[in-house]
Amino acid sequence: MFNRNERRSFWLKRQRAGWRTCWEHGYIQFKLYNLEKEMLHYLVATNHYKESDTLEIKAKYSKMPTYSVDAVFKDEPNVTYNYTLYDGKEWFQLGPSDGEIEGNQDKYKHIDTKRLQGTE
Repeated sequence: MFNRNERRSFWLKRQRAGWRTCWEHGYIQFKLYNLEKEMLHYLVATNHYKESDTLEIKAKYSKMPTYSVDAVFKDEPNVTYNYTLYDGKEWFQLGPSDGEIEGNQDKYKHIDTKRLQGTE
């Protein structure tokens, strides 16, 4: 079995790992909250939307991209626009995909103007 020092070392390591996991979770939640606020600011300040135009803005943590934000607008509740913040400086609209948009531009009301300039 373990001697007293080995048991103490084992429990200290487990306790530190628990704190690290708790800290990481808190950091991710804080980052998601800030991304949602930054996305709303981007839509209002840059794209001239009103805060009341949005139905939902939800940030998420995933593999690729690590952080992204989904925006749903009141006049298009069935369409989710996906954005990511590149280098903490510039927002890029990732979704709907180009394939979905192609031939259906009238269907999507909130395609980012930067994105449309890139496809022409």
